[in-house]
Amino acid sequence: MSDDVSMFEFSQDLAEAKKPPLLPIGEYDATVIKAVPGFKEETGNRWLNISYRIKPEQYPADYDPSFDPEGKVVFYMTKPLKDDARGRYNASELLKAHGLPGGRGLNPNDLIGQTARVRIVHDKEFNGDGMREKVASVQVAE
Repeated sequence: MSDDVSMFEFSQDLAEAKKPPLLPIGEYDATVIKAVPGFKEETGNRWLNISYRIKPEQYPADYDPSFDPEGKVVFYMTKPLKDDARGRYNASELLKAHGLPGGRGLNPNDLIGQTARVRIVHDKEFNGDGMREKVASVQVAE
């Protein structure tokens, strides 16, 4: 590949590129690699966008690992984490799922490196063209 940033070169014809397979629906142990806060001023809602990595050892035997040899990254947007009864419960459940203690706060950085069990489902792509993996729920890893 060339170091020229104005041109990306590939070893194969891009017209022949195949779409990566979807990770099958199911539950997988996954490690948090990123947790980014979100906020919507109109509603006061706060949440976390969490990126998880599912290690290749978790892949089903019939899943082609060549697209994600270092692990599959999947995404989860938490339920609202507003400072009300529901938000505090959501935060408490999120901490429990990652083996972290409760308290009066939740530091997103504390989630990095923690493992939880994620349930993968398939959902429409944002642009409506095909399907994608989505983390539907998070619970304590077994």
